[in-house]
Amino acid sequence: MNSKSNIIGEMISKQNKKKNETKQPLIEKKKGYVLMLDILGFKENTEDKYELFLASWQSVKNMVEEAKQNYEKDLGHIYDINRLFMSDTIIICISCKKHKKKGLLYALLIISQIVQGFFINCMGYGIFFRGAVSFGDFIFSKKDNMVMGKALYEAADWYEAVDWMGVLLSPSAEYAYELSIKKIKKDNLVYLAKHLEHSIVDCNKKIPFKDGYPQICSYAINWFYPKTKEYTLDKLYKVFSDIRHSPVFASKYKNCIEFVINYKEPNKEEEKQSNEANIKPNGSPQRIE
Repeated sequence: MNSKSNIIGEMISKQNKKKNETKQPLIEKKKGYVLMLDILGFKENTEDKYELFLASWQSVKNMVEEAKQNYEKDLGHIYDINRLFMSDTIIICISCKKHKKKGLLYALLIISQIVQGFFINCMGYGIFFRGAVSFGDFIFSKKDNMVMGKALYEAADWYEAVDWMGVLLSPSAEYAYELSIKKIKKDNLVYLAKHLEHSIVDCNKKIPFKDGYPQICSYAINWFYPKTKEYTLDKLYKVFSDIRHSPVFASKYKNCIEFVINYKEPNKEEEKQSNEANIKPNGSPQRIE
């Protein structure tokens, strides 16, 4: 009798275990930053040079995937980094697994460094991006390869609003960034503040918006490395001189160049402090234990 009871008990235990396993959520609800990037001139780029564009697009996907893997290797115990490629759009989502209050301070820095890793190189392929970063709740389904939620919808609302090649912070991301800056100053995280100064640019509400959009956003991702400003300008002049400029799109290229020209690098003392920062050689912050 006891042996039968034990067998039945084991069977019930296994069934309960299976039920618990099936109850694991297939859809992950998260909170963090969502980056949406859209390719400018997608139709024009694919009409007469389809194979070349596909090869270039694959290179972009490889660069994003490599950056994702590098960050996951160093910071995978803290961050979830999800990415999605849809036709001419890239979506990158970053949320925290733990240490959420402190971790989110670094999340925007990680997004900016991922962007810096491929944005300027893509221009050499003739691939130009505009985009937006938002902050808030979102749902990412690995099974369905799908993302949705308030943060995604806000990024989608704003990424088409700008008349340039670049990445702005939407209102939610801007307010989250302002709150982070207050926390950084309160906790005296000098090293993080200096690196954010290199990565997030205060455009003083001079981001070029299309007509009909409110001029309320001030911040943008600095998509080039500050020390390469002159090199970046030379590359832009070279790339832009080799393409056709229609009156409809010419302002986007001009505003892109103006963004680089108007960027002011932190002074030498700030650079010295930044170089002494608690940052790994590859640019990613050290582990938050």
